[in-house]
Amino acid sequence: MPYRAKTSASAILDEARGQLERDGADRLSVRAVAASLGLAPNALYRYYADRDALLAAVADEGARLLLAALEDAARGRDGTDAVRAVAGAYLDFARMRPALYGAVVAKHAFAEGFHPAHADLWTFAVDLLRGVTGEATAAEAAVAVWGLLHGIAGLERAGLFDERKPGGGVDFGLQALLDGLAP
Repeated sequence: MPYRAKTSASAILDEARGQLERDGADRLSVRAVAASLGLAPNALYRYYADRDALLAAVADEGARLLLAALEDAARGRDGTDAVRAVAGAYLDFARMRPALYGAVVAKHAFAEGFHPAHADLWTFAVDLLRGVTGEATAAEAAVAVWGLLHGIAGLERAGLFDERKPGGGVDFGLQALLDGLAP
């Protein structure tokens, strides 16, 4: 297949993200992305060194999308109201885009270092929690809230909530955490 001048890193990334969300990270391949774009696999290597680099780029794009959702949720809110809204948006993203969420939080997302979107997510989280805890413990609070939300997302994904382990525990846990974070 010939190299097309209209091929771009963003077109490749869009197709790779679509395939990841449709088929999962395990089935994402440079060959499949190239085929769906009508390209030879070698054409993709001009933009992404290998599958890991492509997957890391998809994870970075997923982090950008997650950050946008979190920023939208926080807009016009502050303090614990903002944290609650962001928590809901985080879990909604994990529920509605499970494969992309999985890529965002997977080890390969950091394979080539700390990508800009991941750094921006972290900065956003610390800034958000600074409004609840103050400067001294904002980073620790961000880790605690992230750990709670990531744990809930993982439990939901595994189908481990039922009538004995109600999903209302999410609100309960977040409230308990927020109560403990108050300065």
